[in-house]
Amino acid sequence: MASSPAPRGRIRDVLPTLYLGPFSPGPLNSLTDVSGVLVSTQSIILPKTTTHHEINTGVTTILPRADWFNSACYAGIFSFNGSGELTGSHWLTEAGLLNSPIAITNSFAIGQCYSGIYQYAVEKHKDSEGLANWFLMPVVAETYDGYMNDIGAMPVQSSHMVHGIQTASSERVKEGNTGGGTGMLCHGHKGGTGSASRVIDGVVVTDGESKSTKYTVGVLVQANYGKLSNLMIGGIPIGRLIKKQNGGFDTMEVRGPVKDGSIIIIIATDAPLHPT
Repeated sequence: MASSPAPRGRIRDVLPTLYLGPFSPGPLNSLTDVSGVLVSTQSIILPKTTTHHEINTGVTTILPRADWFNSACYAGIFSFNGSGELTGSHWLTEAGLLNSPIAITNSFAIGQCYSGIYQYAVEKHKDSEGLANWFLMPVVAETYDGYMNDIGAMPVQSSHMVHGIQTASSERVKEGNTGGGTGMLCHGHKGGTGSASRVIDGVVVTDGESKSTKYTVGVLVQANYGKLSNLMIGGIPIGRLIKKQNGGFDTMEVRGPVKDGSIIIIIATDAPLHPT
């Protein structure tokens, strides 16, 4: 009887002597090491049927804090280039305030997630007459998963967004083939959702007196980008080595060329930063 395969380890467990920078990870090595941040990942994985091809997609829900509706947090954005959609970005730039969950999904599911945030907020925060008399700009980001997913089947519904808000937790973020990263590619191979954190030294000044302290920086990535030849892990050119093994082929493609794609990165910190 064949034994079941061992679970895939994180790189620090597999290669404990690998140097990954001068800062130590937080207890979970996850975005949720930043106090108050809550995350949920939902995957939708369905086999091919008479009505759709294989479906591999999902939604990642990030709550900057439990009471995101009444208590905004400072936030800013940076766009390197490309056409990736981030709803609510104008208000983030204008006000520097985030009063919304952050949803990350596929390119065709932006509307459903946007509606789902409103659906949750209206049900939770309508007034005594059943009216929504407040302002809210949902924040939804996307990357394209049409290579591994029947994106036109549009299986993501507003109910997934509502469920994501309701179930977000402070547990370690599920990584890999999960959430909005379920159908993503990275450097010509399977991409997905990744998360990590680092603890950094800081100083706090009270009444003119300096005191050392610690701050946490957490990151969540939806990875859907890059050529194989550019893949490096811990400073090692893994992609070039794989390409050499593959006889010079840049990707393990079956259905033709794949574009470089895109990446969404969410950074959170408990350091006292201003949006500017």
